[in-house]
Amino acid sequence: PVVMEWEADAVCILGIMKEHPTKKDTDCSQPSSDLEYSGLFTRSFSDEFGQAIRGDVAGIGAAYAVIVVYLFLNLGKRDSVHSMVAMSFGCLACVGLSYVGGTGLGSLFGVKNNPLNNNIPFLILGLGVDDAFVLVAELTRHAAQDKGASVEKLIAATAKTGGASVLVTSLTDALAFLVGASTTLPALSAFCIYAGISVILCFLFQIFLFLPLLAINLRRTRANRFDLLCCFRSSVKHEINDPQGCCCCIWFPRANPPDGLLPKAFEWVGNKTVRTMPGKVGTLVFWLGMFAVGIAGTANIEKNFKLEWFFPSGSYTKKFIDLNDQYFSEGTTFRFYTNDVDLFAQQAEMNEFTSYIDQISAIKQSSLQNWWPNFRSRPTVSPAGTTRADFYRELWAWFGTSAFKDSIMWKDGRCNSKDAAVSATCDPTQGVAHTQISATLRRLGDGPTRFKTVNQMRLDINKIFKDDSGMRAFPF
Repeated sequence: PVVMEWEADAVCILGIMKEHPTKKDTDCSQPSSDLEYSGLFTRSFSDEFGQAIRGDVAGIGAAYAVIVVYLFLNLGKRDSVHSMVAMSFGCLACVGLSYVGGTGLGSLFGVKNNPLNNNIPFLILGLGVDDAFVLVAELTRHAAQDKGASVEKLIAATAKTGGASVLVTSLTDALAFLVGASTTLPALSAFCIYAGISVILCFLFQIFLFLPLLAINLRRTRANRFDLLCCFRSSVKHEINDPQGCCCCIWFPRANPPDGLLPKAFEWVGNKTVRTMPGKVGTLVFWLGMFAVGIAGTANIEKNFKLEWFFPSGSYTKKFIDLNDQYFSEGTTFRFYTNDVDLFAQQAEMNEFTSYIDQISAIKQSSLQNWWPNFRSRPTVSPAGTTRADFYRELWAWFGTSAFKDSIMWKDGRCNSKDAAVSATCDPTQGVAHTQISATLRRLGDGPTRFKTVNQMRLDINKIFKDDSGMRAFPF
């Protein structure tokens, strides 16, 4: 659009951004003056969020790469037969099919797609890789315990133990997402539905695709055939518990560390922390300390929200918001309402109410739009002998020429009509249904402070009007 392009040129000419938002070859230099410009434009949010997201793309790509590399290096053994590189490709195939299947089923069910779904592949990749490690570890354990067992028996045992573990984690993850789909936020609900379906499919593909691939891989290893080059056999027998190294480890045996370093390390730590008295005491003290820190941190949690928290440091939008808060800040605008209050019978309460809000330091007094002291000069009390009807006729006569016509709602609907002919026939003596007084809070800082301030006003006003319900006069 023309407006967005004009704003892109403006942020560049004023030196607000170092690079032109749309013309990548255009240099945006700061104007040669002592003035520094800042501003908030229609395109500001899209500029800042887009730049932040583009900056995260590299990090997300690196995270994908780390998980995939870890999978290829650690799923199997450091052995040319038991390396399980091909099985790593099988795991990635399960992940890809889960995401594609989840997207297809979600679309088939009529669930709308949205940008949040771009995070699902990363979630499914982590879950699928974890499931693959669990199944492979269980297969390795069963194969070591029963070396003479058939392939079918080993796969069945793996499905019995490893499959149960995978089922529990997948079921809890899927339920968490599907329960989250009940939220009223459409985009978040759709994301939860797509994620829940993808998690379920990931489990099914692990059981009905990855496990059969493990069976084929087990037959290959028993035939002593190389991983990836399964048409060729090794001349040396390769045992799964005695990896002989691969790649450079074949020619440089010293580069091949002994197997089981991590299990041995965890076993040593477990023996020290669980079987010895100092370890038991140290573990108890450590976790009690963590619990105490958690309780202390929980007690300091505050509910608050600021839009500028979404912008990265150095953002011109965040800088504008900070400067605006510092020099031109205005608090929240709100109103005091009265509901079905007999103004004639409670003139004293209205006077006390007006005096009260005039003394509230949290309110910018220049922002008060209070119709009551404008109705009569203080004290606003009717002379002796004034009847209720006289009071409301006087209020109606003032109302007709006042600037507060939006502040009073009469019980007789004809009095509220903009048509002079209709309002002339109304009966103001029926009384006033609702009134409002507008005001603006000073800049109070965080949300809890604003809540405490307004809530205290509510309690004080209830006392003035002797109203336990809190519905006759209140700030909102």
